[in-house]
Amino acid sequence: MGIENSIIRFVHCSDCYAEVVDGGSPREYVRNEVGITAEGIQVWCIRHEQNVVSFTPERLAEVVAHMPGCAGCGHA
Repeated sequence: MGIENSIIRFVHCSDCYAEVVDGGSPREYVRNEVGITAEGIQVWCIRHEQNVVSFTPERLAEVVAHMPGCAGCGHA
């Protein structure tokens, strides 16, 4: 029994996203690591060696509760 992908919003490095060529996919270009920190969760860009986003559990709950719709995919 596997776990399904239930991601409703992706997190990408803004520099990587800007470098994706027309018709390309951020999924094919972005190189992120996701890990646990002493404070919560961090997304790190391998390509640009920079923080993409860090979340404490409280901040993550706040972001999810107030998440706007996605203009790119139309997901609510």
